Amino acid sequence: VAAAQQSADGFGKLYDCYFGRVYGFVASKVNDRGDAEDLTSEIFMKVLENINSFEWRGIPFGGWLFKIARNTLNSYYATHAKSSTKDIDEVYGLADDENKTSPHTNAARNELAEKVRVVMNELPEREKTVVQLKFYGQLNNREIMHATGLSESNVGIILFRTLKKIKPELTYFS
Repeated sequence: VAAAQQSADGFGKLYDCYFGRVYGFVASKVNDRGDAEDLTSEIFMKVLENINSFEWRGIPFGGWLFKIARNTLNSYYATHAKSSTKDIDEVYGLADDENKTSPHTNAARNELAEKVRVVMNELPEREKTVVQLKFYGQLNNREIMHATGLSESNVGIILFRTLKKIKPELTYFS
């Protein structure tokens, strides 16, 4: 972070480190690949504009960055009134590789993706956001705490209870 505050090369390294995680989280929240790309760019522009205001006060950089991501998404929702999730195949670029895998693998992947989408859509917004930050954004519980304003223990409890709740619905696929 200190290098990013001093030079473009430093910011580039920070960007490379966090881009996939931020894009994964954003893509899990919006319904359009183009919107996800635009929002991710907007988030990193805000990070670049505000990087010099970041100070180490016990808040990890990832938590600060994902708080910017959540605020950007909230503005997007207010403008576009969208809150649907993204197809898991598209998030991971799997839809582009369909011809490279067997029909059985594609069918199983599509069935799992649909089940995950249904299960995620049934979750309350707070649980959904915590799970998305954990698995799409790849944040640890402390970073999720700072991104959401929940306590770290509350994040852990929400994750534990949510995963316990959805596990029976997804055990057929494991």
